[in-house]
Amino acid sequence: MNINIGKKRIFIFAGLFVFLTAGIAFWASQRMSDQHRKLASMMDQANPEWTAGQKLKWAVTKQFNIEIRDQEISIATPMAVELCLGNHGLSVKLQANEIMNAGQNPQIKISIACDALLAISDYKFSIPLKTIVQLHKTKELKSDDLQLQAFNVYSDEEWPSEWTLSEIEVIGPNGFSINQFELQEAQKKIFTVSIYEKL
Repeated sequence: MNINIGKKRIFIFAGLFVFLTAGIAFWASQRMSDQHRKLASMMDQANPEWTAGQKLKWAVTKQFNIEIRDQEISIATPMAVELCLGNHGLSVKLQANEIMNAGQNPQIKISIACDALLAISDYKFSIPLKTIVQLHKTKELKSDDLQLQAFNVYSDEEWPSEWTLSEIEVIGPNGFSINQFELQEAQKKIFTVSIYEKL
C-alpha cells in the first residue's frame, strides 16, 4: 500500500515538474516573441531607405535609457536580446565635455557581459554612484560581469561632475557602435548625468 502511495506521489511530482517546465518555456518564448514584435514595430518606424542594420541601430537608440535614481546610475537596454545575438558584451561610454586633461576629455567606460545582461529580468542594471567616483583614484574596477574604466581622469585633477552619454558599443562579431550624435537624433535629447565626487 505504501509503495503505491509513493509511486503516486512520484507521478504527481513528475507531472508538476513537467507542467512548470513547460509553463516557464512558454513564458520565455512569449517574452521573446513580444520583444521581436516590439523590435519589428520600432524598425518599421525608421526611415524606409535605411538598411536593416541602420534600422536596428535606430530602434536600439530609441529604446535606450540612462538615469540617476537613489544614488545610483541606471542603464536600461530593452533590446538586449537582439544586441547580444552573436555578441558577447555591451559598453556604455560617458564623457565630460566641460573639462580637458592633457588635451583630452575625461571618459568613463562601463562594460557588461551579455550573459549577465540577459540574466536581468528587465535588462536594466544599476551601479552606485559611490562606486563610479572611486574611478577617480583606482581608474579601473571589476566584478564577475561588470567592468568600469576611467580614461584621462587623474587623482590630482578635479573630478568632473557633469557627464554626457557619448557612445553605446555592442562588442562582438556582429557588434556596432552608436555615437553621441546618433543618440541625440533618435532620442531628440542629450543624456547628461551629474556624478559628484562628494556624495
